[in-house]
Amino acid sequence: MKNQITAIFLTCSVISFGQQDPLSSFFWNNEQYYSPAKTGLNYKHKATATYRDQWVGIYGAPETIFGQYSYQLNDQHGLGVNLLYDKIGYSNFSTGMVNYAYHLRLKNDHKLSFGAGLGVTSAETVKPWIPSTPESQPHVIELTRSTALDTKIAVNYSTKKLSIGLGMNHLLESSIPFSSSTNFQLARHLYLDGKYDIHLTENLDLTPQFLFRSDFNFHSIDANLLATFKNKYWLGISYRVDDAIIGMIGWDIFEKYRVGYAYDYNIGVLNANNSGSHEITLGFQLK
Repeated sequence: MKNQITAIFLTCSVISFGQQDPLSSFFWNNEQYYSPAKTGLNYKHKATATYRDQWVGIYGAPETIFGQYSYQLNDQHGLGVNLLYDKIGYSNFSTGMVNYAYHLRLKNDHKLSFGAGLGVTSAETVKPWIPSTPESQPHVIELTRSTALDTKIAVNYSTKKLSIGLGMNHLLESSIPFSSSTNFQLARHLYLDGKYDIHLTENLDLTPQFLFRSDFNFHSIDANLLATFKNKYWLGISYRVDDAIIGMIGWDIFEKYRVGYAYDYNIGVLNANNSGSHEITLGFQLK
């Protein structure tokens, strides 16, 4: 019952005040979602699918699927698609977007990249079945669904070792009507990310990286350290400020196919009510 009450509170908060974009412990692998400027930046082809089961044990907690594909048209242009499905309580959110990036080559293999995304976001609510009582007949309240235009922009500066970018989602702050009296407002989200590759030995690389996200009301920071062995196996540890400690492991098979798993141990206010969060990512990448 306590977990159900928590979930209902979370769902009501989302509908009333606007949705904080979904979290991902593999933010560095789902970068096209928050930074269209990275579309076609480092790989000829890159496709990823990530599933996140958040706050396991809390009824109605978020479940999220990220999907993305990018193609490097040539040294200067990248094109991609970005998909998102996010389920929270009795509300579902879906986004489909086409991304484009222009990569301006500077001296010494430095690049300045500009990106934009255009698509649609839809929101739907499924209200629970109301059982029969002596005073009423059983019935199901029908699904409500609405769609609105959605956009994003980003800029990214990169070298062989360094990458730093700034992006913004939901530029239009579109309003999605749930009913004649209720609207869901897409809030602008700001993203700042960075990473630096450190080549320690022939077989070992370290990559510190971070992601700052904000909807100008709530803020979140992920700081991650990833160790890669022989360009194949990787281990990572992350800290999401005031929320979770994260461990991750993965394998880049033949340096083309990626499989990874992350576990979030919650240290925030919901610590006593859940058994953590799980995230699985699969991918293909070709330079």
